[in-house]
Amino acid sequence: MLDLVGGSPKRVAIFQIRFTRFNSLISRMSWSQNRCTLLRDML
Repeated sequence: MLDLVGGSPKRVAIFQIRFTRFNSLISRMSWSQNRCTLLRDML
């Protein structure tokens, strides 16, 4: 794993939280896009 944040546990935790939020946002966006294409195909 790349140590981008100087090894401070607090910084690592903050980075992990941001990364998790970013991932959930991305997955939600792609899920809604998939749902829209499914609806469009059904109509």
